[in-house]
Amino acid sequence: MDLTHIPADCPSNTTSLYLSNNNLDIISRKAFTKYAELRYLDISGCHMTTIDQSAFDNLSHLKELRMSPLDDLQVLHISHDLLSTSSKESWSDFHNITKVFSYGGPSNGSFAEIFL
Repeated sequence: MDLTHIPADCPSNTTSLYLSNNNLDIISRKAFTKYAELRYLDISGCHMTTIDQSAFDNLSHLKELRMSPLDDLQVLHISHDLLSTSSKESWSDFHNITKVFSYGGPSNGSFAEIFL
């Protein structure tokens, strides 16, 4: 496949989406809203440069998310909760990050060391 956007024609009760190795460079706001039942999502190898902080809103059943490698990712919007529960080592593949936006938490820069 050569997808450039998240498909909208899958059934709304879809539980697994395998979108790896496509050209999904931008994962936009509420990209997966239609797929509230997703339990597995693979967007690895999609050459993502930007992931909006609300891209995964409404995915309360998601158990596994594959997004590696993230060598091209430059901008990351992420919730404070997700960022604060991740170890420094889990961000080691983020080589080209230039901007990180964290929402819903303190603004004291306490996570800056993760991306040094």
